[in-house]
Amino acid sequence: SERAELVLINFIKTGLSAVLVLSVCFLWSATQYGYRDWEEYIDFSVGGAEAELSDVEFDAFLDRVKISASIKKLKAITKGTEFRIEEDSDLLTFLMDLYSVELAGGEFSIVGDDPTEFMDFKIDNLSVEFSDMDMVTSMRDDIPNINFITGELSLRGMELNISPRLSYEFYDVTKELWGTPGVLAIDRFNAEVSYNRRGLITLDGSLSTPYGKASVEGKVLFDDRYPERSPIRKFELTVQNLSEELQEALEEWERESGSSLPRKGRNIEIIITGTLGEPLMDGKPLIERSYDEWDYGDIAEVSGDEEIVNVVKNGHFNQSHFLFGSDTDFKSKTIGEAFDNFFESPKWKGFVSNKGDKIAEFSGKAEFTGDKVVVEFQFAINSDDSFVVKYFGMDGEKAPQVIGEGLIEKIFE
Repeated sequence: SERAELVLINFIKTGLSAVLVLSVCFLWSATQYGYRDWEEYIDFSVGGAEAELSDVEFDAFLDRVKISASIKKLKAITKGTEFRIEEDSDLLTFLMDLYSVELAGGEFSIVGDDPTEFMDFKIDNLSVEFSDMDMVTSMRDDIPNINFITGELSLRGMELNISPRLSYEFYDVTKELWGTPGVLAIDRFNAEVSYNRRGLITLDGSLSTPYGKASVEGKVLFDDRYPERSPIRKFELTVQNLSEELQEALEEWERESGSSLPRKGRNIEIIITGTLGEPLMDGKPLIERSYDEWDYGDIAEVSGDEEIVNVVKNGHFNQSHFLFGSDTDFKSKTIGEAFDNFFESPKWKGFVSNKGDKIAEFSGKAEFTGDKVVVEFQFAINSDDSFVVKYFGMDGEKAPQVIGEGLIEKIFE
């Protein structure tokens, strides 16, 4: 027992000595180097994972509506996935070799309280695949900074059937265009999309239906700061083997509109250039201006310049001034404050047109795609002192409404 006590005492002495030495070393290193705040991060990776469901059945009766669904197979696969968040640099890194989802044998139906109100959807096969994803972005970015990604979509054997009681418009359109009332069918659809760090988006796709076939090939150099300015490098759409019903419908549209689709034999070949904000077909705008065309002619009378101008300068934009609304806060400052602070050499002018309309006109210089341009807005004043944008232009030429709306949102950022 004495020997055991001696061993225990020596063990305690040794332990205390080790603690003392480590403490001295720690205190010495702290004085030498100071306190170090270690970087915090989360790092997660998956070499591969796979999940599969088969013979899935779902039935529900909600609010007097019956919903049914069945899926023969649903399969998901991921490979080579890495995920990392760094707190200090606020960076998120996401790498993925492959992520795919495949659905086979899907049937979905909705039947209302009235059995003549129904919708049926069937699909033989649907697959979605993303590969070679490389994303390094800040957590504060509104739009993730993606270096590269490729996506593929494949669909086979789809049929959508909507009863006339549920949608008369859909029923009538399908009856007129391809002869099977209420039914839209797709034999096969394939599309591949890619994006790289230079902003180049490529698209290749093909579509086969009982009513005709189509193929598309496109390239867009995307500008994330000004999407509407993104140049369309290439966009070619070819339509062929149209059904008689669809061919007759297109010919009737051409007669009524006075327009003609570009054709090569019996094929329709459409080539689109320009930008996303102003796409062109055969050098002509593909999308008509939403603003009313405005011809003031000679100015018949100039009166109350400041009074007319102040209606707009002291006013605010609202949702009615935008085609698809806006999330921007336009109440923070007046139009005059925002325009006068944003543009160089801002000029306002109020006048009455020869039609008796009160017009407030603004012009100012701003940078657009690296060049200084003169931006012009014309506002028409209503009798209740509300106003609408009737014209937007650059360097004396009309410009698309979508560019004007994007510029207004940037002014109020």
